[in-house]
Amino acid sequence: MKKLVFPLLGIVMFGLSACIKSGDNSQNFNEVPAVVGFAFEEFSKTINISDGYTSYWPLLAPELMSAELDDGDAIIANFTINYDQQSPSSKYFTVSNLTWKKVERDYPKPKNDAGEGFDEPIVEILQWGRISYGWNDYLFFKFKQTAPKDVVFIYEMTYDSDVSSLPTIYLRAKKLGTGSSPSAANSFFFAFNIKEYLSMLHEDSENNVKFYVEYKTGVDKDGNDVFKLWSGGNPLIIPKGSDE
Repeated sequence: MKKLVFPLLGIVMFGLSACIKSGDNSQNFNEVPAVVGFAFEEFSKTINISDGYTSYWPLLAPELMSAELDDGDAIIANFTINYDQQSPSSKYFTVSNLTWKKVERDYPKPKNDAGEGFDEPIVEILQWGRISYGWNDYLFFKFKQTAPKDVVFIYEMTYDSDVSSLPTIYLRAKKLGTGSSPSAANSFFFAFNIKEYLSMLHEDSENNVKFYVEYKTGVDKDGNDVFKLWSGGNPLIIPKGSDE
């Protein structure tokens, strides 16, 4: 059975790497952005992962049938695929050894509509990934923060109203609660539904759009937000996809 091959897009940067054992027709995947769905013909929930372009691959996830997850929920998943096992309809592979974490999500907003209390400095953006599924088009980020591992962060994405020249998105963080574990360099995930934002951007001849990413690292002496240009992914160049 042919193994999944993923193009080198943002999804790959999110740890979509294989741990293939010699003589074993299975493959392990770690920290994969996914969107929860449902396959009616199989009566099973699915995790829908990126095909590396503008669509998705559904994988049956029967382990999610009892989970409190809804269609369209964003998760980060770890799982195994056995390529010798397909669904009765032969349309799907089934995942096993599935562990997951639900990812909070939001929508981008104009910069002049920025919220209050997003005062936590972001140490670094570690990785990004994108998954388009149904009416959702999520851009996932993995952030590095100096904070207790059990603290909860939410993130905000804003953009300049003028997106005609060099569009830029700005990321800020807010900490909810204090956590109980010691502070250390920990990572946190968040997702933004960028479908409407993408529709505002001009595409090139290859149907791609690009925008720059900056993240808040602190404030200056006058109390103004200080942003840093993300060196690991600027500009982001992603396929715009269809408007269906």
